Amino acid sequence: MPITYLPDLHLDLIRTTCIGMIGLPDLTHYVYMLSERDWLRKPQLIDGRQAALTMSPQEVRILSELMVTLRERHGCAPVAFVPGNTINACVASLYQDYGAGANPQFATFADASEAEQWLAGLIPTAHHPGRTERDVAGLRVLVVDDCEAVRGVVLRSLELADYEVRATGTAMEALDLVWQAQGPFDLALIDVHLAGTDGDILAAALRRLQPDLPVLFISGEDVPTRAEEGPLLMKPFGPQVLAQCVSEYLKTGCCHACAPVVGLEPAATP
Repeated sequence: MPITYLPDLHLDLIRTTCIGMIGLPDLTHYVYMLSERDWLRKPQLIDGRQAALTMSPQEVRILSELMVTLRERHGCAPVAFVPGNTINACVASLYQDYGAGANPQFATFADASEAEQWLAGLIPTAHHPGRTERDVAGLRVLVVDDCEAVRGVVLRSLELADYEVRATGTAMEALDLVWQAQGPFDLALIDVHLAGTDGDILAAALRRLQPDLPVLFISGEDVPTRAEEGPLLMKPFGPQVLAQCVSEYLKTGCCHACAPVVGLEPAATP
């Protein structure tokens, strides 16, 4: 996708990466998805160094007017934009000329680290860098496993741990559940070997619908290579092991705390 975004658990902001040619339809879809998740209230760091904003002055005005409307509804959080090239800098300058979407805390930076420091200074210290035990409960988990017995055990185990669980045995229904969902899923738990497709292919498709979706793979066989990133929990596992793995993954975002359980070290942070 040309625009990807995900919450930063350490700074409590939304990191956005733009790749390729970005037009008004792409940006409109982006701000719509942020508003659906109620993330327009969060500070944003937008990295445009790998993209070119292909917008006319009239389209920039339309975007600015859209943001005026949305910020009246959601509030006004700071936005740091790293243009990366002259084209993007011109678009950002126009955006500021039109009132920067009614956001007085919109600023451009030549360097991403400088933008991050600026945002860090504006984020209230009361914000927590990660999830607590209390707010892990009630999060939404999608379970995809074509073995009915395993699927049932996983579903019941997670429901007992106070997660809201939707379970299916097919890739098509999993895609439909994410497509039709009222709000995002907090985790997808996917069997590596599904009937009709591989789990990492399904994970890639689900991330087309929800780019920030964390994925925890499960398998009864060794899986030496996978195209999609995510920790691997080996079968068989009991309810307590599963609940521990899911809880640690959702709280830390990297599964370091449950690495002895999952059998796959998380990728190093770039």
